[in-house]
Amino acid sequence: MVHDRRGNRRYGLGNPVARQVSTCTINIFHVIDNNNKDILVYIMPRITPLLPLEVRRALRQLGPDLKDARLRRRLPMSVVAERAQISLPTLSRVERGDAAVSMGVYATVLWVLGMGDRIGRLAAAETDTVGLHLEAERLPKRVRLPRSKVAEPPPKRS
Repeated sequence: MVHDRRGNRRYGLGNPVARQVSTCTINIFHVIDNNNKDILVYIMPRITPLLPLEVRRALRQLGPDLKDARLRRRLPMSVVAERAQISLPTLSRVERGDAAVSMGVYATVLWVLGMGDRIGRLAAAETDTVGLHLEAERLPKRVRLPRSKVAEPPPKRS
């Protein structure tokens, strides 16, 4: 928090002079504002979720595969980024297989490259062999009709 010339509180730092004090998990900056007041600013880094090793490997493979697909189609990054409505740095992160990029961005890039039909089949029942096997194990051995409490006589024909 910084005070302006009248003594009112301001939350903007104006034109501060900053130098980095620490490079650990939390970045700490020593800031000197326009009134020569010392301020410490704590900036939390962006945390990438911890993913299983197989998922990280799959994403690292997916990124270069998307880049190769883009190059085979002779599409520049700017065109793909514009069609996917993302920035060039985000497309670059997609092509590196960055896990912090949302699944929606990956799906949109696949759609732009003409591979959008594959997204819907990722967890389709016909390709889910484990699920089909578990479902087959749970099938009943036999099926019985429910018993009625009072047996009704068959209707008479006239």
